[in-house]
Parts: sequence; structure tokens; C-alpha cells
Amino acid sequence: MTTTARDALDLAFRQSYLKEVDGRLGAAVPRPLPAGPRRPLARGAWSRIAAVPYPVTGFDAVEGDPLDTVLPVALGLLRHEPHNPYNPHAAIPSARCAFAVRAYVVRGGEVLAYVPARHELRLVGDGAPDGRHVCVVADPAAFPAGYHDLRVALALLEAGHAVANLVTAGRAAGLRSVVRAAGDELLPLLGLDPAGPVLAAAVVTFGTGGDLAPLLPGADPAPHLPVPPGGATTPAPEPRPPAGRLADVLWRRSAGRGVPGLSASLRPVPASALWRAAAEAARLDLVAGTEGPRGPVGWLRQFWVTERVDGVPDGVHEHVGDGIVTHRRGRFLARVQEGFSYPATQTAVETTNLVGLFAVDYPALMRAYGPAGFLAAQLRLGAAAQAASLALAAEGLFARPCRSFHEHVLDDLLGLTATETVGYELLCGRARFPDLLLDLRM
Repeated sequence: MTTTARDALDLAFRQSYLKEVDGRLGAAVPRPLPAGPRRPLARGAWSRIAAVPYPVTGFDAVEGDPLDTVLPVALGLLRHEPHNPYNPHAAIPSARCAFAVRAYVVRGGEVLAYVPARHELRLVGDGAPDGRHVCVVADPAAFPAGYHDLRVALALLEAGHAVANLVTAGRAAGLRSVVRAAGDELLPLLGLDPAGPVLAAAVVTFGTGGDLAPLLPGADPAPHLPVPPGGATTPAPEPRPPAGRLADVLWRRSAGRGVPGLSASLRPVPASALWRAAAEAARLDLVAGTEGPRGPVGWLRQFWVTERVDGVPDGVHEHVGDGIVTHRRGRFLARVQEGFSYPATQTAVETTNLVGLFAVDYPALMRAYGPAGFLAAQLRLGAAAQAASLALAAEGLFARPCRSFHEHVLDDLLGLTATETVGYELLCGRARFPDLLLDLRM
């Protein structure tokens, strides 16, 4: 992706404070299907996980090849929304439904590309190492050219969403996992050109095998800042019981519906929505794997701006440890709206109940890990947003991940240091109306 830490840091600034987005983005770019012999996947993936609770805690095996379940549940097509200008939808979000993420299965000496639209694998190579791996790559060129450098960030964030879902679906199918970083050396194995637009993101190894460097190093380059004087800490409530079934939660996960634009119901939401979302977003197993290293925690800071949340004061809160620290009290969604790239007539931020703001320190990550720091940050941001989105879906809320914001407004609202910046935003609330959904699950 990049060759030096300076290149990675330049990219981090070009996709944040220096980002450029055209007024007319253009259309998403269709990607050709891989050629090669077809290997249909067994149908019935969703019925095989029908009894799995959410959050997933066990490792109960499913019938047949577990990857026949993992791939469709994690990355397969979910539904078509007739009133939505962008379709189809999956269990992970993608800007304009462009789906920049591709998955390749490496097992039994073969390399197979997953084709969600056909519910099948296609053979693209052989001579692969032993083990059972799902390689996640990101294709920024799938997004409209008008996004410019933001295409790279969006593609790698989507890869983070995919990794979290693969780990979750793997656990639901009885598979333990380890997530490792993927370098450009992976691409030729998958039949991809290292000089091309596709970026290697991560390898999810189910079971044992693989020798790539761990995604999450052991040191912590950017620990949490001290809680400002006067910040009140609210401890976490009693452990929350399961919130339904995983299959239902994945089906309900939504980035919100509106014709056009986005607005939410003004009804209050329960405090359990905040607590569940914050706790799930903090889980490192969703980006490191169930058996992977836990690595640094502090370099991702998780903030929530709340209004109309029962039992929670309006204000700016940070999830620290097992509790919530209230940094500022008052109504600040209007300020978040000021920092949004689209007007309230198109995206009504003030109608939401919670806005998740995930912040990172890119310079510290580059100093500690070199160019791999940017990849790790994007994967961690995407995985945290995916985890929070599922938690909010379990509470009946939508969660729209966004990169369309002005960093300086949000960084000032949160009181971040000079090198920290908001890397991802999650607009969360209750939908104002139901919509017709056409089921595409296999």
C-alpha cells in the first residue's frame, strides 16, 4: 500500500484534514467477476445459525463445511431495498453499496475467490499453503473517482467491518480464529498484481496455520489521556443478557433509511443501547481473532455524543475501561451537525440519539509501527464500528458509519490533542418508518 511511514502519514492527512471530495462523485465502478471453475456453496447458511444467540459466546459446530456458513453470513448478500437508490445490501455497510472488499479462501492447496452474487467460490490458483484462511483485500477503485484519496480509507474501513463479521460468523460456526496483517506479498498468491489498485488488508486464519506478523503489536504507543478534572465516571451496569439471535441482529443491521437523506425518530432510546454499543466496540477479539493477540487498546478512543437517551445525561462521553466518563454536559448534536459535510436537509444529525466518534493518533501509530500503523488503524476503526452497529441493531436502532465530516470541528468538540483526530463517525437512532425489504439470503 505504502512503502514508508512518511507515505502512510501523508495518506492519513490526505484522507482526513486534507481530504478532497468532488461535488459530483460519479458512479461506483463495477468490478469483473473472477474467472475459473465454479464451486457452489451449500445453501441454508442462515438456518444453520438460527439458534446462535447474540452476542455469540460459544463455539458450536455447524453441519457441513463451516465456511459454507461463515462466508454468506459474514459477507453475503442480505437484502434489496426498493426505495433505496443504492443496492444490494449485505451484513456489512459499504459506501453507495460499492463493496470494495473481496474475500479469497485459501485451503487444501487451492485459492478460491468468493462471489457473493453467485453464492459460490471460483478457483483462481493452486499451490497455496495448508490451513483454512480467508484473505480480505480492499479495492479502492470500486468507489467513485470523486472520492480521491478517501477511497483508500473507505476501502480499508470496509475491510475492518468484514474482519469483525468473519470473526463473529466463524465463532457462530464453531471456528476459532486469528487475524493477521496482510502485506503486498499476499497478492500474487491470490492472482492479483501488487502494482495494481487492490490492497492487501488482513488474513483471518480459522484453526491453525499462517506465519504473517500479528496485526496488533504488543506495545501501546498512545495510551488514554488522563480524565480531565471534573469528569464523572459512570461504572458499567450489570452484565447484559443476550439480546436475541445473531441471524436476526445481522438482518436488522442498517445504516438507516430515508427517501431521500437520513433522519431519525425523536423518541428517546434506552441507556442499554449506549452501554451495549460501547462495550462491543471495545472488543479486541473482533479485530485480532478469538485466539489472537490483544495488543494496544489506548490508541483507539471511543466517544459518544448523546441526546434523549434514558438515564444518560445529554453530553459528550468517553468509554474508558468498563465505564463511561462524561467530559461535557449539554446538547452538542447541533455542533456535530455543523461538522457534517452535508446539510441538515439531507442528513439530520440532530434527530439522532447517539453519535459515536472514534479517534486515533496517526503520527504516534506511524512512529511506532511504520506504514503498517495506518492499516491497523483503519481495520480497528472499521471493526469497532461494525461491532457497535450490531449492538445497536439488537436494540432496534440503525447505525450509519460516515467519513463525511470536518475533522477540525469534531476534534475541537472532543478536546483532542494536536495529533489525534476523529477517524470514523457513527450516526445512530431509531428509524422513523419501516420499509419494504426483499430477502436475498441463501
